[in-house]
Amino acid sequence: MIKPRYFRNIIITPRHQEIYKRLGYRHGVTGILRKQKYLIERYIQEAGPLLAICAGFQRLVIVKKNKTSIVLSGGVRFRSRLLVRLLRDCDEMVCMAATAGKGIVEAIQKEQKKDFVRAVIFDAVASVAVDACLDWLQNYIAQGLQRQGKQLLGKRISCGYSDFSLSNQKIIYRMLKLKRCGITMTKQYMLIPEKSVTAITGIITAKI
Repeated sequence: MIKPRYFRNIIITPRHQEIYKRLGYRHGVTGILRKQKYLIERYIQEAGPLLAICAGFQRLVIVKKNKTSIVLSGGVRFRSRLLVRLLRDCDEMVCMAATAGKGIVEAIQKEQKKDFVRAVIFDAVASVAVDACLDWLQNYIAQGLQRQGKQLLGKRISCGYSDFSLSNQKIIYRMLKLKRCGITMTKQYMLIPEKSVTAITGIITAKI
């Protein structure tokens, strides 16, 4: 089993287009005043320095699959028909995690009492940044796999989606040792800081 790898202080620049989508704006559909746009852009810039991105991943061998579960090297088992379908052509899988850090979350909580608009925009920036970090991780892993004649699936799933129970987050948390990224977990399997996510994707042999 390959040990987890970690990346700290990754420079992620969230795409403004994705932030606006999070805020409910749709290009050509939703109107926005110049004054509003100026304020949003200012708050996006303020949110940037509050991000403290940390991410990690681990590559794992799949030793057994059936219709409802997947068993990994070391005896770890995930039960999910959705996961089985995602990894049906895979011999390996990748567990990933990313967090925006506690600073941005504390700022969101503080601004909720002072400036709700700023809090909402900070929240959108943090969410987009975490998703962008997972994209960054997948691109990084994919580049390494190319030299081995392997490919990373384009799709990923997170705990709590469909039948991939949120309780699986406990398994990923333990495997990735997410305390190293300053992440803790509640008894309900929620990650703290709030803007933290886990995900799984698969590895396949590249077709020649």
